[in-house]
Amino acid sequence: MFPCQPRGPRHTVVRPEDIRVITDSRPRHNLFQGKVNAVIFMGDSLECQVLVGNQRLRTKLHPSYHVQQGQNISLELPAECCRALRGP
Repeated sequence: MFPCQPRGPRHTVVRPEDIRVITDSRPRHNLFQGKVNAVIFMGDSLECQVLVGNQRLRTKLHPSYHVQQGQNISLELPAECCRALRGP
């Protein structure tokens, strides 16, 4: 295990296809509430833009998901899929 040392600002990034829509009420880590801003059918997937606070997240979902613009949803960013990058 490597010790963590603060070294300035970081940004957390995650691939759009790794963001999960959560429909149950089990406690989880990295869970965010957001509002669907846009849904675009891409054939093999749905691209959704979700507003979480003042941040916009882009998700890539299976086309069988039923999400609509304006809908409130819960998103999980699995820790194993997140990467920290140095900030400006």
